[in-house]
Amino acid sequence: MPAVQILIADDDPDVRDMLCEFLRDKPWQITTAQDGREALALLESEPIDVAVLDLKMPHLDGLQICDAVQLQELDLDIVVLTGYGTVETAVRALKMGANDFLEKPVEKTLFLTTLQNLIARRYPSSHVLADQLDRLLQERCTLQSFRLSDLCALLKISTRYASQLFRQHLKTTFRQRLAHYRVQHAKKLLNTSDDPLYLIAEQCGYKNYQRLGEAFKRLEGVSPGQYRKISAARRSAYR
Repeated sequence: MPAVQILIADDDPDVRDMLCEFLRDKPWQITTAQDGREALALLESEPIDVAVLDLKMPHLDGLQICDAVQLQELDLDIVVLTGYGTVETAVRALKMGANDFLEKPVEKTLFLTTLQNLIARRYPSSHVLADQLDRLLQERCTLQSFRLSDLCALLKISTRYASQLFRQHLKTTFRQRLAHYRVQHAKKLLNTSDDPLYLIAEQCGYKNYQRLGEAFKRLEGVSPGQYRKISAARRSAYR
């Protein structure tokens, strides 16, 4: 995971120092700004992940910064800080793209939890990414010529990292997992339809029946045709 960058923008130096102290033990890079103009300049020039913005600042307030972030389509999460009587303004900020708001005086545990949740969503753990890869592969396994690079494009990760996730968390490879899901889909079709085998192969993402037959026999020990006969005989025996 790349180094997480946090921006703390508040015109009150005591608030800035307090929030920075809250984050002292976190492995994140912290940048501060003392007014809205400085905050926006940093957002435009630095790869900030989460910006903590006071709603009331000189030059540009939190709402104006939220508006600028939306107009420029900057990729970051925003938490706005509200003082007494500014909750309605905070709700406006949420409608303008802010992710959350916290009331002053800011409580440490809530502050840390809010930031950690946003960061976890931006940078999922390897276990979560592996689950997402597996779910997406299962959903798309029947697409012909589906490749690991197609899967990686959906999650915006490299093929090398994806291969590592398959090995470490799923104890398999992309090709093995793809074959598994395709064969499982084929078994359902063989049990529920009378479609010819070549058509079932196409419906499972294979270019021809030979490819399906090879994968099926490797994983199930029998050919698709034999599996269909065995399943039909079992169903008849239970009637």
